[in-house]
Amino acid sequence: MAETQSPKRVYIGVGSLETPEFGEGQDMVAGSKALASKIIAKADQNITLQLHVIGGASHATVFPTVAIQGIDWILGTPR
Repeated sequence: MAETQSPKRVYIGVGSLETPEFGEGQDMVAGSKALASKIIAKADQNITLQLHVIGGASHATVFPTVAIQGIDWILGTPR
């Protein structure tokens, strides 16, 4: 008997200023987009992914927004 998997929700958040142009060692925006693409390519219909690039946020300032919106999106009522 095949086991049914429950739906999975993945949230990826990154600040728009997380790039070498703004002093970061790596381009985390491009990396986040690449990660999202890989997850979608390998995913089945049980995975819903949201990639959110937070405008004007750096690595040091993005966390509060990503934490709140990510938890809300993952645990909240699907929209």
